[in-house]
Amino acid sequence: MSETETPFDQRILIGAAAVSEDAPAGADSRGGPEFEELEAQLRRMETDGPAAVNWRQVIEHASAILGTRGKDLLVGVWLAYALAREERYRGLAVGLGIIKGIVAEHWDGMQPPVARERARVGALEWLVGRVAPLLEGEVAEGDWPAVLYAYDQLGEIDTLTSAKLRKEQVGYGDLLRALRPHRDAARRGLEEIAQKQARAEAEAKAREEQASQPAAAPSSPAPAEAVPTPAPAAAPAQPAPAAVPASLDLASIDQLPDTLRGLSAALIARSIADPGAYLLSRIGSWWRIRQLPPNEGGKTGAMPPVEELAAVTALRGAGQNAEALRALNELVWTAPFWLEGHRLTAEILASLGPEHAAARATVAGAMSLLLTRLPELLDLSFNDGRPFADSATRSWIEQSGAGGGGSGSAGPSDGVDRAVSAARSLVAEGKAPDALELLAELTRGEIGGRTRLVRQIAQARFCLDVGLIGAALPLLDHLEAMLKAHDLEAWEPALAVQVAELRFRALTHSDAPRLILEDRRRTALEETRLRLVRLDLATAARLFR
Repeated sequence: MSETETPFDQRILIGAAAVSEDAPAGADSRGGPEFEELEAQLRRMETDGPAAVNWRQVIEHASAILGTRGKDLLVGVWLAYALAREERYRGLAVGLGIIKGIVAEHWDGMQPPVARERARVGALEWLVGRVAPLLEGEVAEGDWPAVLYAYDQLGEIDTLTSAKLRKEQVGYGDLLRALRPHRDAARRGLEEIAQKQARAEAEAKAREEQASQPAAAPSSPAPAEAVPTPAPAAAPAQPAPAAVPASLDLASIDQLPDTLRGLSAALIARSIADPGAYLLSRIGSWWRIRQLPPNEGGKTGAMPPVEELAAVTALRGAGQNAEALRALNELVWTAPFWLEGHRLTAEILASLGPEHAAARATVAGAMSLLLTRLPELLDLSFNDGRPFADSATRSWIEQSGAGGGGSGSAGPSDGVDRAVSAARSLVAEGKAPDALELLAELTRGEIGGRTRLVRQIAQARFCLDVGLIGAALPLLDHLEAMLKAHDLEAWEPALAVQVAELRFRALTHSDAPRLILEDRRRTALEETRLRLVRLDLATAARLFR
């Protein structure tokens, strides 16, 4: 029997169950008080962030509508998202099970109507874009069945909608990629448990069979041996003087990098917020670098981690930040000259909030350990001409004081970091307007020039990280206009690349089609692509592949 033949949770039945015998799909519930309350709650998420929403109330109203009013795919999507936020993997499994039931049993009668395929696709893609980022981190053993069920249900929904939709198709890729590693881990874990149980049962059976065997007859007793008379007890020996320690074997120090690598892997597996994990991996890797790598005109024989970068990019796109951080931490060892990876690590840690601030500071601080000793690394490149540090990474090194040449003392960037951390805390408390007001203070008063530009870039990055796309898009349009008006592409290429990367993120966000006309969005994407091609071909190829 497959996992879907038995209800994983009784709440799932609400999706397929008929509202009434005469009208299995019920009536259009939109316009009723419960639907209006649902809409009001979801609008709070757009303006104040997810923490401002009463998700239990969303679950209550959405369940009532689907059970007694009518089958509405948008309501089902809202219910699934609310369940995922409240109960994580189990909630997602229940929500996807409900959606599968609605799609399988009420496709022709549910809302939105069959003729509005784009609305149906948009509802499902709204869920995909918002649930995938919730699925980062390790999955507890108790959640393994839920992960398997959720993946199974998503696959069935994909099959059903692919067969039923005439002109449109739903992009489930982000959610499938986010769930797949958890599905694989759950399968392995359950298989290991089954194997242990089988071994335990086999051992217990063997013990029972051994116990049921008749006891062997005792052999003839051996002749008794004469017992010698004990000698008088000797006086207790005096404790020996402590041995003089042998001279240290310095050859064993060569094992230190591998030891630090193993310790780092163990620490980051336990917690991605542990600063020690990031410090140990870097000390272990850079211990091996005693001089600059051989090069001709700055080009070395080292190969860039192209495939690994693509994998990290996919993990980030799927919201698998924990897995991305672990992959980047391993690349510290396998690609020690790839400095871009440290910037990506710091960016991910910054997006995860203040509890990861110490780890982010450790990554930036550790960079100075390497670059103070070998600052020329910034001028070297891989065998394909790709620089060890692209323009965005150079800018990050400069701003974070990780280059080794700066004083590292507190400066304007520290104030920006503190403001961003405080703003993240406000968003977590459901106070997005207060967070934006706090960040707005960074650019008030007589602040101009490069400082203003850097702070506005930080504001835009914050808005993207916390999902405030409606605020990020116009700010990035303004920054784009500033780049053009002042020819900053020539004077500040690193900052121009940062703006382009952020603009790409905003324009490809799932909310962008709702906030900007499609023709304008495509034009802006093409402008962004051309800017990156001019300034950072590797980044352009990575983002627009």
